[in-house]
Amino acid sequence: MPAEIQIKGLCFSSSLDALRGIRGAEAQRALEARASPDLRDTLTGLVRGDWYPVARYRELHALAQEVTGEGRELARQIGYLGTLADFNSVYGALAFALAPRTVIAMAPRVFGAYYRPADMYVVEARAGYTHTRWANCHGFDANVWQDVLGGCVAIVEVSGGAAVELELVAGGRDGDAHAEALFHWH
Repeated sequence: MPAEIQIKGLCFSSSLDALRGIRGAEAQRALEARASPDLRDTLTGLVRGDWYPVARYRELHALAQEVTGEGRELARQIGYLGTLADFNSVYGALAFALAPRTVIAMAPRVFGAYYRPADMYVVEARAGYTHTRWANCHGFDANVWQDVLGGCVAIVEVSGGAAVELELVAGGRDGDAHAEALFHWH
């Protein structure tokens, strides 16, 4: 069995900021209070540029749902809002200057900067449509996949896409190390 991937610390801080933004500081405090010692250590000593086990990110999403009473849609919201914040601060000018399909074509490189050693492939990118595939995402669960998919929707919107529709056509469930999705927009 391949080792689980690692995830950049920025993902944790962006996700906590998103949770706090949509469900308030109380939800974040409740999550931190229920965190395992490993996750608590990660959150206490978090370095945005360091790498952490994806297991801790799975726990973060599970706890977010536990403390809010919400389901997997919360993971997608967190991924969406966290990516919006990251792109507006880090990649904002670039994203606004390029068409959605161009930004999506760059997505595998960006994905590799946040998840290692996972792979993302753009199978096809054209005006209003992208077919994307992920592989070797060992340790992902359905929540992490929803986070990633929400982030992809945010990237398309930041670069000018409107009315983004997402269709997960393969994988993306608990235990799946792969996924495939189609994105349509105006």
